[in-house]
Amino acid sequence: GDAMGLAMKSASVLHTGVIDARGGDVTLRGREVEHAGSIDVSSGTGRAGSIAIIGQERVALQRGSQTLARGEGEAAGGDIRIESLGG
Repeated sequence: GDAMGLAMKSASVLHTGVIDARGGDVTLRGREVEHAGSIDVSSGTGRAGSIAIIGQERVALQRGSQTLARGEGEAAGGDIRIESLGG
């Protein structure tokens, strides 16, 4: 699938929009990462993609945010990795 990434190692990342990357791979990485929008890498025709949300110090998932990696029918679900390296 396609890949999309946003990496800002010394800055904070605030995601409030919609990323629709069906079957693709999405990475959000920064010193602090706040996810308040929607990321969808689900697939209806093949294996779903992957989502990685990685903060050097902190990761926050806001109420109402969506992080989806579903497979439809026989398709396998994808991978979601959420990690705060600083604690």
